[in-house]
Amino acid sequence: FITEPGAVKELLHRIMDFDLAVAKHYVKVGVEIAGMGDDLGTQRGPLFSPEILDAFFVPEYRRLFDFYKQRGVIVNFHSCGKISSILDTFMNLGVDVLNPVQANANDLQFVRERTQGRMALQGGISSALIVSGPVGEIRREVRRRICQLGQDGGYFCGPDQGMPWPEEHIQALRDAVDEYGRYPLGTGGEDGLSS
Repeated sequence: FITEPGAVKELLHRIMDFDLAVAKHYVKVGVEIAGMGDDLGTQRGPLFSPEILDAFFVPEYRRLFDFYKQRGVIVNFHSCGKISSILDTFMNLGVDVLNPVQANANDLQFVRERTQGRMALQGGISSALIVSGPVGEIRREVRRRICQLGQDGGYFCGPDQGMPWPEEHIQALRDAVDEYGRYPLGTGGEDGLSS
């Protein structure tokens, strides 16, 4: 990025040429939502400075996202890590759904306030909690996140990472989403939802 920016830009451009060829095929067969992504964050912050993101990645993302958006395809973008400082970049690029919204890396209240009405969120349930349990704590966390992130819509409740889960734990998440994720959502109570 610093010593050979031209080579990096050419490499990213060629990668996006490939992604665009795939996108053309997807559109031809009638895809309605496209999932893609890059892990742009660590647990503490973005991997790249805003200047590098804007100079190297944004132009290439724009090529792909514009292609999809012009054809009515929903854009679902994945990035692990703490990405709250680059939310505006995603929204300005036209991302419709951001995942996985890592619970332990981001201030989820800030993320929701910043994106409400502009971008849906997917994830938000700590993978560490789903692995370790217990079931009751998973259910409480699902209930809390649905209230926090889904009160005004635009939230797909689920794990903040994809991995093998203990079956009892992932089933507890699914059951809690089914129970608490129906509109209108409750309000009030210590955990954000009335019983």
